Amino acid sequence: MSQFHPEVAFGAPAHYEEDLDPTRQQQQQQAQQPVSQEYFKVDKPSYVWSIIHKLKTPQLNKRQKMCFYVCAQCIQENVPWQDCLINLVKQNPSNGTLHIKNRHPSIWNDHVDAQNNIEKKEKVKLDDSAASRKRARPLDDAVAPKENGNGPQGSSSQHALPPKQYAEDISNADREKLELQRLDIQLRYEIEKQRLALERRRDERHEREFELNQRLMLARAREAEFNLKANRLRLKVDMAKMGVPMGDVNNALADEMSL
Repeated sequence: MSQFHPEVAFGAPAHYEEDLDPTRQQQQQQAQQPVSQEYFKVDKPSYVWSIIHKLKTPQLNKRQKMCFYVCAQCIQENVPWQDCLINLVKQNPSNGTLHIKNRHPSIWNDHVDAQNNIEKKEKVKLDDSAASRKRARPLDDAVAPKENGNGPQGSSSQHALPPKQYAEDISNADREKLELQRLDIQLRYEIEKQRLALERRRDERHEREFELNQRLMLARAREAEFNLKANRLRLKVDMAKMGVPMGDVNNALADEMSL
């Protein structure tokens, strides 16, 4: 029942017990590759999870080299690994996710049953929603034509029973009115949310402008202080060139600062 190509020489043992037996692996270390004890999640189908053992096949060349995966159920049942119906393993290079098509009979039957249950639930939901959209009608209206063919009792029962009224019955106009009210509430909510977002952005912009103004004032104060120091130093140099003693210059500048 092997699903792999018969011309490819796998060179792997026939049963899992031989694969997982450490003594046999030591004896046949040159002839075969030991089983890698790595575990993987099966994400297709997403609700069937199995423990997967990886068997490497070093006999294949680089173009054909790939890894085959064995499900835990086949290992427990001592099924030959060539007959395990997990095949066509494809690894997503972006995130390393393994896409495994698991067609083991018991697991696949569970998968089919689960899929059928999901489809049944979805069908029930669709039927319920379709029935709720229809206008409810009295049961007597549907039963009355059948009773009319039986004799005069049907006509008497039809006229004797008053028509039933249902509280959940609403007309199309009322339904449209409720829909318009719902849309109005939704639009009001969206408008209020946008208004609050605009106010928040406006407050953030004002805070940013205030911070920038504070930084600008501080920069201007530092610039004025730097210009004052530069002017005093330039004055000292000019007076020194004119031959004025440095003590007189310092005294004059000190008197100016005191004033």
